[in-house]
Amino acid sequence: MEHVVLDFAKDLGIDLSKPSQLESHQVNDNTAIMYSGKYHIIGEIVEGEVDGWDIILGEHCFSLTDEMDQVPIMMDGPIIEISFEVVLPWVLESNILI
Repeated sequence: MEHVVLDFAKDLGIDLSKPSQLESHQVNDNTAIMYSGKYHIIGEIVEGEVDGWDIILGEHCFSLTDEMDQVPIMMDGPIIEISFEVVLPWVLESNILI
């Protein structure tokens, strides 16, 4: 499934390692982590509406949003905001100290 997400991001010009915003929260009785955040890309929506675009790829959900509160200053031109959420299992042993 990872290759589907990677291909999707590549097609849209998203560098998955560089979100504009990233948050994480423990969920499911601390057995999983939900990551959420936003990516910003330069471009325009040429067809359809912001509210009508949700893509689910396995555990990953991508949506167009229009909050635009975390846009990097260096971006110039029309900007598209793509929000994401993914829930992944916690894989580290709980007794490990960081």
